[in-house]
Amino acid sequence: MIYMFDAWPKEYDRIIRFVDQCAIDMVFVSARRSAMDLNQRAKREIFHYVPEGVDPAAYRFAPYLERDIDVLALGRKYDRFHQAILPGLQRNQRTYLYEPEKGQLVFPDRKGMIHGLSRTRISICVPGSMTHPERSGHVETMTMRYLQSMASKCLILGHAPAEMIDLFGYNPVIEIDWEQTENQIEDILRTFHLYIPLIERNYREVLTRHTWEQRFEEIKRRLKGVERQRQRPVMQ
Repeated sequence: MIYMFDAWPKEYDRIIRFVDQCAIDMVFVSARRSAMDLNQRAKREIFHYVPEGVDPAAYRFAPYLERDIDVLALGRKYDRFHQAILPGLQRNQRTYLYEPEKGQLVFPDRKGMIHGLSRTRISICVPGSMTHPERSGHVETMTMRYLQSMASKCLILGHAPAEMIDLFGYNPVIEIDWEQTENQIEDILRTFHLYIPLIERNYREVLTRHTWEQRFEEIKRRLKGVERQRQRPVMQ
């Protein structure tokens, strides 16, 4: 068996060829839609959805009143939203960190990233289907960035994929209000204390249900289920 990240539509045929050539019995993928599409294309149920997880112990969080990064867009920024919020954040002298140029990192290394997240109030997270549709296609999935932000007790502003809402049982993300993007983000920063209950709820949810340890337990349950089916006697 294998676990695959980034099983995007343009790679479906290559993935299926690889699985066939290597005689792989079970493939776990991090996107629900990819598992559905790949099973349909392969004409057999060997692809299984197990979402990404996080190791909360690897992350830190500063007290809310000591956080000095107002807004963080970590990784590939969402250009449309970036252009909408940048003037207001500059005008209000907010600290906004983002990819300065395509391919340039916000933080120099992982240690810097973890420290930066711990100092952040709002983390912008949107799925790759919005930022890079040419790569992700129609697959809207929860990435590790959401979970990393929650483990660092950041408030997430952006868009929650449907699979994420199903996993959490509620929407853990403040959805972008496209009719008043500047006002929305400034209102959140001014009344940030009102969002602390949501941040704490998200943090507890990550600890109890969305760690890599729990994902591994899910994989083991799936493997045991397949093994039981194989050992079941065939009725004549």
